Amino acid sequence: MKRVRITMEHTEESVRRLAKVQYDTFSFSVKLLWYAVCLLAILVGFGLIVDLGKPLRYIPLAFGCMAIVNIGASGRLRAGKTLDAMRRQGGFPCTAMTFTEREIQIVERTGGENTLEYGGLFRLVEDGEYLYLFINQNAAYMVPKEQLEDEESFRRFLEEKSGRSFQRPASLLNFRLSTLRGQRKR
Repeated sequence: MKRVRITMEHTEESVRRLAKVQYDTFSFSVKLLWYAVCLLAILVGFGLIVDLGKPLRYIPLAFGCMAIVNIGASGRLRAGKTLDAMRRQGGFPCTAMTFTEREIQIVERTGGENTLEYGGLFRLVEDGEYLYLFINQNAAYMVPKEQLEDEESFRRFLEEKSGRSFQRPASLLNFRLSTLRGQRKR
């Protein structure tokens, strides 16, 4: 493969998107557990499991309804904190990545330089607009698909070099038991 150079200029939207993908990828089992707890509370509130009597049943019903709309709040909170820190530091990061046959050469706008061997990639995730190259559960590089000349061959190259496969962020729409097993795999 020839050298591929990508520049990722972060925006508020990209930071929020990364936080959501990170939460959906690494915290899906927690999210699923919360859905189950909320559903159980709502069923108790409607008296379908246990009849608590009229005044008490509103408590689990209210809890279930309020909690279900706040599932994923920790991902949004993380994005907010990250955005605040970036604003205090003077702006959003910009990363130039050069993908070579052996490694990824990374240059930050701030002047920092680094190299990353493909074997050091922890997880490969993609959505409609980006490829996410996670180096651990808390950090990833984003590759905008629109900058790729041949997205499919680039994806295959990264999968071959890293020994990992791209996956979609976990959601209720693509949920399988293997999704939960994948949460524990490196």
